[in-house]
Amino acid sequence: MRSTATRLMRAIALAGVALASTTGLAAEPAHASTPEYGRVCMFNRTKAVGTLGHVGWAIKVRGQKDHYFFGATEDPGQTWYAGGTWAQVYSTFKRHPFHGHVLTYNRYRCVTTRDGDVTAALRAYVRTKPGYNLFTNNCLTKSLSIIKAYSRVLANDRRLVPGDYTAPNYYFAAVLNTDHWERIHPVR
Repeated sequence: MRSTATRLMRAIALAGVALASTTGLAAEPAHASTPEYGRVCMFNRTKAVGTLGHVGWAIKVRGQKDHYFFGATEDPGQTWYAGGTWAQVYSTFKRHPFHGHVLTYNRYRCVTTRDGDVTAALRAYVRTKPGYNLFTNNCLTKSLSIIKAYSRVLANDRRLVPGDYTAPNYYFAAVLNTDHWERIHPVR
């Protein structure tokens, strides 16, 4: 049985999705803009690396209403991050310029957390293993190391398994399809 607080948070999240569908821009749910909450999002580009897919990450700065850090590992040795508002996060992942191409992420999902340590996450970003290995050192494994450094709650969640030997599309759709992650939102 879900608590009243959980039901209330889900209702607020659905209201945010309804607002996004009427404005054309994916507005973050109202509770996500509250400074005391942390927020993690994973963006997915389904048509990348054949059918394996690709992911990027976004984390909210706690204590601020609308500031995020976000990024991805696009290719071997090509990892980037930036900071900005939710609107900037969304528009960057919608049409990300990369080496003369435009990369289009087509969906995302998020989770609101009780904690969130941006400093730890950015340290994890710096520490991510250099190089690239399709199975053990890739966009998914690097995103997960940053997400888990950001939130001890997520780091201790046994459902958030390591991403080694896992296709990003599968992880995004199946592993994140747990009770606490939001449904998949389209990037339009």
